[in-house]
Amino acid sequence: MRRRFTNLIVGFGLALGLVVHAQSQSKLAGLTYFPEGDAIVCENGTRWDNRPLYCHERFTLINAGEQPGLAGPMGRMYVAVARGETKLLLHQFQSRVARYRPGRMEWELSDARLPGLKARLIGTTLADADGFTARLWLEGVQAGDLAGWCIVPPGADKAAEFGMQREDNGFILDRVPAQKFAQIRGRFSKPVAKWEIVKFQGHDSLLTANSPVADRLEGEALVAWLPVVPGQPQSIAVVADDNDPRSYAALVRREGPLNPAAVADAAQAFDDGLARVERFSQQVVVNTPDPYFDNGVSASVAAAFGLFVNPCFVHGGSHWRGQMPGWRTMGAAFNYGFHEQVKRSVAFWGARQVKTNRGGIGGAYSPNGCQQAGNSRFFGLGFIDYQQPPHYDFQTQFFDEAVRAWRATADPELERVLVPMLELHLIRARECFDPDGDGLYESYNNTWPTDSVWFSGGGTVEQSAYIYYGHRAAADMQRRAGKSGAAAQHAVQADKIQRALDRTLWLARKGHYAAYIEQGGHRRVHENAWIYSQHLPVEAGMARPMQAWQAMYYTEWAMERFPFAFGGEMRQTSNWIPGQWSIRETYPGDNFAMALGYFMAGQGDDGWQLLRGTMLHSMYGDPQPMKGYGNERGEYGQRNYVSPGGLSHPNCGIDFNDITSSFGRAVVEGVFGYRPDYPNGLVRLQPAFPSAWPHASIRTPDFSLAFAQTNLTDTYRVTLLRAAKVQLRVPVRTTKIKSVRLAGKKANYRVEPWAGCAMLTVDVPETQDVSVAVELADRTAQAEPVVMTKRVGERVQLGLANDRKIKRVLDPQGSVVQPTISGGVVTARASEEPGHKLLMLEVAGDAPYYQPVKMLITDPDGEAARAAQSPRFAPSDARWECLDLRSVFNGDIRTIFQQQYRSPRPDTVSMRIGYDGWSAWTFTHWRIPLPEIKLDKVASLTGADGRLQTAANVPFLPPADGANIAFTSLWDNWPRSVTVPVNRRGEALWLMLCGSSNPMQLQIANAVLRFKYADGNVEALELVPPRNFWSLCRFGRLDYSYERESFVLPKDPPPQVQLGENCRAILCGWRLRPGVKLESVTLETLSPDVVIGLMGASVMNPGKL
Repeated sequence: MRRRFTNLIVGFGLALGLVVHAQSQSKLAGLTYFPEGDAIVCENGTRWDNRPLYCHERFTLINAGEQPGLAGPMGRMYVAVARGETKLLLHQFQSRVARYRPGRMEWELSDARLPGLKARLIGTTLADADGFTARLWLEGVQAGDLAGWCIVPPGADKAAEFGMQREDNGFILDRVPAQKFAQIRGRFSKPVAKWEIVKFQGHDSLLTANSPVADRLEGEALVAWLPVVPGQPQSIAVVADDNDPRSYAALVRREGPLNPAAVADAAQAFDDGLARVERFSQQVVVNTPDPYFDNGVSASVAAAFGLFVNPCFVHGGSHWRGQMPGWRTMGAAFNYGFHEQVKRSVAFWGARQVKTNRGGIGGAYSPNGCQQAGNSRFFGLGFIDYQQPPHYDFQTQFFDEAVRAWRATADPELERVLVPMLELHLIRARECFDPDGDGLYESYNNTWPTDSVWFSGGGTVEQSAYIYYGHRAAADMQRRAGKSGAAAQHAVQADKIQRALDRTLWLARKGHYAAYIEQGGHRRVHENAWIYSQHLPVEAGMARPMQAWQAMYYTEWAMERFPFAFGGEMRQTSNWIPGQWSIRETYPGDNFAMALGYFMAGQGDDGWQLLRGTMLHSMYGDPQPMKGYGNERGEYGQRNYVSPGGLSHPNCGIDFNDITSSFGRAVVEGVFGYRPDYPNGLVRLQPAFPSAWPHASIRTPDFSLAFAQTNLTDTYRVTLLRAAKVQLRVPVRTTKIKSVRLAGKKANYRVEPWAGCAMLTVDVPETQDVSVAVELADRTAQAEPVVMTKRVGERVQLGLANDRKIKRVLDPQGSVVQPTISGGVVTARASEEPGHKLLMLEVAGDAPYYQPVKMLITDPDGEAARAAQSPRFAPSDARWECLDLRSVFNGDIRTIFQQQYRSPRPDTVSMRIGYDGWSAWTFTHWRIPLPEIKLDKVASLTGADGRLQTAANVPFLPPADGANIAFTSLWDNWPRSVTVPVNRRGEALWLMLCGSSNPMQLQIANAVLRFKYADGNVEALELVPPRNFWSLCRFGRLDYSYERESFVLPKDPPPQVQLGENCRAILCGWRLRPGVKLESVTLETLSPDVVIGLMGASVMNPGKL
């Protein structure tokens, strides 16, 4: 069966490949690398060690780079050529071309100092050992030419010592003094003519000084000179003992002597090593109009396999190469056909899942009050114990991928292992993260950017979506096992989660999912969501089409975007500031995941913008710094790794697994739309190609898909490794579908309107081969969104560029009122709710579609009125009465973070702010000190009249030692509100406020000021960071920054005065009703986790009518 499948897809794929590779694409400016043939290429590059090559299922990796050479735990290899008195290392050649293909690096070199000579070197890893191998071809050689193989032992730059044994065609190195498992053995394919020992002082020092050949190397390198024979290449193979670093091997560590047979025949070792990695080039073959994409996919295959270190997938490639079940670690593997490795990984972690409830029944907090510790239920039944500091709930994403891997194969062995694991995981999730049983689950450090993030027990979208998907899978598993009752229970729980999400966290009038709902306090929904809240319900199948389009549109208008000159873009993950790592980070893995959300929503053009921009930036070496790249030290504006084919982030290294897995999913499940469900005997195919592509094909071990446009016919050919029912959903852009043929015969089909085009569905009975031809009457373009800005209540007129008829308006956000349709025109008025809106015009016809309309409704008059009501500056000639608030003061601002904020803290398994009211969970681990709050600038701000002067021209009574603030908070330490008697008329009341806020309380009212008049009327002003309230000091190592976070911050910062180190007070002005006495002002805190207080109040122009 497999042979028949392979022959079919190879033949078809190669035929199409000849057409595609005949096309050429110019090099994109601003990138280091470019595609050429099947390689990623660099000309005259100077970087060393920037392309990891991964040993087979091992921790060990070999570093290659733009410069010719290899490096690993067994040492570093250089190659030289000697002709007479001229000796040149290959990296000293004047012309150097480096080509990366999956798992191997190739260099072509020449130099005028060696006339007629051309060198070609290929380096890769040994087939099944810790080591490297290389082969050198030399053309245009002359009699007497020599090739020098230079071996620098590890630690030579630090004068490391090795005992040396030389043989006719090899060497053995042993560490001195003797160490266990520290031997290195090398072999050449030809006998060595001459040995030299040279002092190692850097890349260019190897040919500068000779030492006598001895039996010991002390900070020296070994050079083996081999005669060059025309037409006969030379090979080297070097192997080291197995000796995994203890920092990696928390659970399984390989340690043992090397196998001399691995390098006994250097030529054979190279052939075997090359054959292993050449298979990666054929594992997944993509042909599209974009060779950057084609070669990028090919490169990612080697990364996906290299991230499997038997017996499990590891956290990272060049860095963070440790045994952890997360983040997203298997997404590329199961999409690329590495099912055996996935199965081993699932079994490995299954053996480490806790089978008894060794934890308690609720939460147990760490000494800082943030994390779970001790006997928390978190570590009990169902927990995957990865035996490292347990900061993260890795298993949320692990099980999501394990379920998808199971759906890709329906492997019975995998199912036997996974069923009990998933059951325990879902029990744990419910008891830990949905203790109130409302169907919404808290996220507890369950995704990559959750360093310094917490939800304080609140139900979130992302965890709810992950658990929903798990229950749907568990229902299928139990049904297959004949346990209908258990299956029904899982289905009921999944339905409950769906209802809760739609009812509570879907913001119908806003058109996107929220971030979370508060566990306590006022149980408010936080609307300021990050991107996980949007794309994960799409991935989980929870979002209806209109919801999916709106949710993904949110990531376009709400997130900061970084367009690239070379094409495409990237986006930020959140608007939570200050962006202490990793709260707000431009991250390739999440951009690939956003692209997948678009693709799954059938929006290929939008998804392609993200996928292509992120791919080019990461895989083709964008050397420019990026504002959105930060780190835990508070630095930002870093450069990404420049690595051919690298899936990288500055803090994560090259081929970080979460990035690699997200890319693989975006390619296979996204662009090519392959979504198998073999447990139900079904394969869904919904390709989301960019609308400009006339052809595209993919071949993996599991399926092939080839799409081609020929005149007015769209053809899709699908081949499956295993027979299944097929649901093919494809976009059609036409005014009329003339016919749909399945295997040459007329077929039944359905057509429905979709965003920008019609969507055609063909259901195919069980088969391995599908060929569908869609004949169109004509070709029309993808309907681009209509983009407009309107004021509230302004007349709106929407028409079509063609003569098609508008059938109805889909406007779930209430963007327009009283719409009327006349032919191809909609007339309405913009609603009174400002904001970004997405509505659809359903266009009738044989191929109906939705015309997207993206509308920004503004309210300039309302904004002007609000600005006038709350002025930023006072007139310089105003009169003032500064009120004495000592009767309501209850605290000292300098002690705000010296309290113990322990209640209310529900006893649930949650991540929370620290007991000090300031720290995120990461601050303890990163040794970020608590800020010392000072009032050391008060004296210099106080004038001769005894009043504190501010830049807003507003004076206040200066804060004194002791009680100097009226704190309010939902913490039991302080009252929830304070009321200050005023009993005065005036033009305006100005308040000096000071207190804490944090990124998890951004863009929601942290507190409210209520102005009560003598006639009983009350006016209110909400304090919403960062619009009109800022925390008194930095968060972690970062403060609000216009350099990095201007996208989130208001045009101008709120009026403020710096009272001292780490003590910023906010000034708030409020115009009073003319002639009416203001009785009092009340400050009430609304947000959990914050403390906000009143330090001063001044009446402007008191008594003025």
